[in-house]
Amino acid sequence: TPADFGRLSANRVHQLLQKGDIDREELLRQVGRLLGRPPMPAAVAVPGPTAPPTRARPAVGTRPVILAIEDNADNMTLLRAILAERCVLREAGDGEAGLRAARTQRPDLILLDLSLPGLDGLSVVRALRAAPATREIPVIALTARAMPGDRERALDAGCDDYLPKPIEVQRLLEAIDRWIGCEKQSGK
Repeated sequence: TPADFGRLSANRVHQLLQKGDIDREELLRQVGRLLGRPPMPAAVAVPGPTAPPTRARPAVGTRPVILAIEDNADNMTLLRAILAERCVLREAGDGEAGLRAARTQRPDLILLDLSLPGLDGLSVVRALRAAPATREIPVIALTARAMPGDRERALDAGCDDYLPKPIEVQRLLEAIDRWIGCEKQSGK
């Protein structure tokens, strides 16, 4: 309502929405608190991808190539730490660089931030799906966009999976395994 919006603006709720600073559940709790409403029940688990993957997986014993298109240095550092022993990680810091890397390197999977400078993530995934060379590469959206409808927009644009930030290591590894498999490698 307009009165609620006024109270939220006066309480600077927009400061809660800085990229990666708060997850959806915490945002809803904080907004409810600011509006004097009772706490909301715990969120229902978000279902996995709508269809099982049909794309080819990397050969057994090889390290899959994952392209992370991410502009936040802290998030990229976290991805490096999580994936270093599991895959070959390629990096791009914006949408244009990500598209070029996807076209030239043909990764096994793409981790895509939706809030990128210049060409945003939704435009990137649409371009990937429009090109025959990149159409079949699985794309997992990793994003701070966790408001109602954001998951659906990402999937509608062509993402295969959606994970909200902050990144939860176990959920990320499960999603990657669902699409391409990515076991920890020793000595490689």
